[in-house]
Amino acid sequence: MATPSRIKFDDSHKDDIGLVREILLRRLREDGNRWNQFGALDPEFERFLEFPSITEKYRFDELLRQVIWEFIASGVIAPGNGLHYSGANLPFFTITDFGHKVLSAGRAIPQDPDGYLKEISRAGKPCVDAVVSGYIEEALCCFARGCFTASVLLLGVAAEAVVLKVCELTSKRKKFLSVELG
Repeated sequence: MATPSRIKFDDSHKDDIGLVREILLRRLREDGNRWNQFGALDPEFERFLEFPSITEKYRFDELLRQVIWEFIASGVIAPGNGLHYSGANLPFFTITDFGHKVLSAGRAIPQDPDGYLKEISRAGKPCVDAVVSGYIEEALCCFARGCFTASVLLLGVAAEAVVLKVCELTSKRKKFLSVELG
């Protein structure tokens, strides 16, 4: 049986790259000062996840590689640990200065799109609807791929949708008050 702090990585999570991203961020935050090498089937991830079989471990590793490359592309980590020639490339890695800022953020970060979207949805109720979420989700995809102009444009469209929703809610509130106080 899984302990409360461990998540069972079974068929229901086999394509959940968001969970893998969340687990990697957690491990970097907790172990970043002493962990500097990726390895296949790294047993340290078993502190966070329970794998019913080796098949799930292999699948986790496949998704983990994808997330590692996302983090390299966004500048959170860099290949190599810089200590000596033998550690100058992958599987060794270094958390960049930017990466330390990202990891120490006390809030959701764009490098964790699922957590970021959840936080925005929670904070923006009732103004963040499916349309706004869709634009923000697409903006986060653009951000992750380095398409920053597209990301900002999509955030602008999402902000416009929020403003329109606020206007709609304000108008409904005014009509309600005029009828009730009328």
